[in-house]
Amino acid sequence: MEFVIAAVVGICLIALAVFFYFYYADNTLDLLGAPVDWSDFATFFGGILGPLVLWVILFLVLYSLRRQKHDLINMVRESRNQDRLRCLQQFENDLTHLLRREFGSADGTRRVEFSDYIEGAFPFPQVPDAYFKSSLEKLLRVAANYCETIGNYRADLQGNFLYEIHESRARELVARLDKLKEHLSPMARQALSFCKAHLDGKNTLSEAT
Repeated sequence: MEFVIAAVVGICLIALAVFFYFYYADNTLDLLGAPVDWSDFATFFGGILGPLVLWVILFLVLYSLRRQKHDLINMVRESRNQDRLRCLQQFENDLTHLLRREFGSADGTRRVEFSDYIEGAFPFPQVPDAYFKSSLEKLLRVAANYCETIGNYRADLQGNFLYEIHESRARELVARLDKLKEHLSPMARQALSFCKAHLDGKNTLSEAT
């Protein structure tokens, strides 16, 4: 659009230069006249056209530099957003790995994935062993970092399809953990509140409680 405007302005200025020459400066130019008439016309017209051409060239150079700067900023922004999405994906992979851990059922007849306990498919163990406790604590730590990262990236990634998926999955995980709050230690409950605060866009834990 800017290029079209520059071209129109340039054409109008050239037309005005020709108009002023014929009607105000010298309207005696004869196509079959003496060469000096053409020389005078060329000198006048060249003096007007030269600066106009330089102005158009300068505009095109500035426009090209502006476009290059705009494209570079978009490229850097897109690269940064891709890095952030990869970071979120790494958190999700860590959570998936944790949720796929297996534990022996209460009756010892089968192996149960950690996700089945979190989702409520199997009752939460009343007296969890050390491995189960450590897995739960690690799950809360990773979830807290995941939610914090989601909250920090919201301003730049909100509206991105993959970001919306990460936020939805994080909310789903936090909702499931919230149902198991009575089985969590005070430290784990604080981490859960930390998750809620970041997903809700709050800056302090006191706002989430």
